[in-house]
Amino acid sequence: MDAKTTKWLEDHPNEARALSTFTEQMAHELMANSAKGSREDWIRRGARDGINELHWHAAKLSVAVKDLEYGEHADVVEEAVQEFAADVAVCALMVADSSGVLSITEDA
Repeated sequence: MDAKTTKWLEDHPNEARALSTFTEQMAHELMANSAKGSREDWIRRGARDGINELHWHAAKLSVAVKDLEYGEHADVVEEAVQEFAADVAVCALMVADSSGVLSITEDA
């Protein structure tokens, strides 16, 4: 992480905590869905497949948020919102990665 971003997060602890919590949820979803394939698999499938997955998970997130707002299925909907939001973020990661726009350095 660059120094400017690190400083901003230090100056904004609430946002830093939210980001940390959310990235933990993303990691959980990556692990939970690891049987569906590896990073190499999503790169091979390409960004268009990632966009399709993103749309699918965004639709599920939209329904879960509506249910949360209207108090429907309250016993399971909070967990669903967390899961689907992380799924959408993971799909966005897949799209960016398979498009080649992430600056990822491979381990030596």
